[in-house]
Amino acid sequence: MSDLLSHKNIKNGKVLLFFSIFLLLYFCALLLLSYFRIDTSTIGFIVELLTIPSIIILIVLFIGSLVTVISKKGQVKSNYSISLVILIVTILMLITGTIIE
Repeated sequence: MSDLLSHKNIKNGKVLLFFSIFLLLYFCALLLLSYFRIDTSTIGFIVELLTIPSIIILIVLFIGSLVTVISKKGQVKSNYSISLVILIVTILMLITGTIIE
């Protein structure tokens, strides 16, 4: 984990890519739990504890990666562009998941 948080990885966007994939999987799991109506007190506690900070982190990462992509003139094959696409997919998944239920 300390290698992941090294200055080189932070600078080239690998950490941002890791956290955006983690957020995608987290919100995907939440939507699946909601869709299949799986509800226990432990899962409810974890959802209550982590959802609001995850949404805040999602917004901050989205704005940060958007600013970075715009300032780098939209390099398509950078980690920032890939994480921006993943974050957009996550936001769209949350919106459509809320509309469907």
